Amino acid sequence: RMEDIIRNTMTGCGLNEAYTLSIVSPKVFDQINLREDDPLRKTVVISNPMGEDFSILRTTTIPDMLKILSINNNRNIPEAKLFELSYVYIPIENKQLPDERQILTLGLYGNDTDFFELKGCIEELLANMGINKAEFKPETENPTFHPGRTAKLSD
Repeated sequence: RMEDIIRNTMTGCGLNEAYTLSIVSPKVFDQINLREDDPLRKTVVISNPMGEDFSILRTTTIPDMLKILSINNNRNIPEAKLFELSYVYIPIENKQLPDERQILTLGLYGNDTDFFELKGCIEELLANMGINKAEFKPETENPTFHPGRTAKLSD
C-alpha cells in the first residue's frame, strides 16, 4: 500500500510520525500568512463546535506541523524530524460532503538539519514510489514560506 511505502520511507529517513486533530481554528490561516482570497480559507464549518478553536475541518496541515515543532523547540529539544500522513477536507460546491485528500507533511529543525536532508527524504520517497522524473524549483509566491528557502516539486 502507498501509506506503507510513505511511512517506511519516512521512518527510514529518521523521521517520527506525528498525529494531529483534523478540527482546527480559523485563526490558523492568519498564523501562516494565508491571503484572504486563498482557496484554502474555504472550509467545512462544524455545526456544533466545542469552541472557536475546534470549529472547522482543516484544509492544510502546515499550521499543525509548525505548532508541534514550536512546542518542541520551546522545550529546548535540540532537534525534531517529523512527518504526518493525514487528511485535509476541501469543500465541494453544492455537495454535502467534502473532498478528503491525504497529505504528507514533513517538518524538521536542528543544528545538523538543512534543506538537503529534507530534499533527500523526498527524493527517496519518490524513488520508492517509482517516480524517477521530478525537479525542485524555487518558489517565491507562497506567503507562508521564506522566498529564498522554499522549493516546489514539479515533473
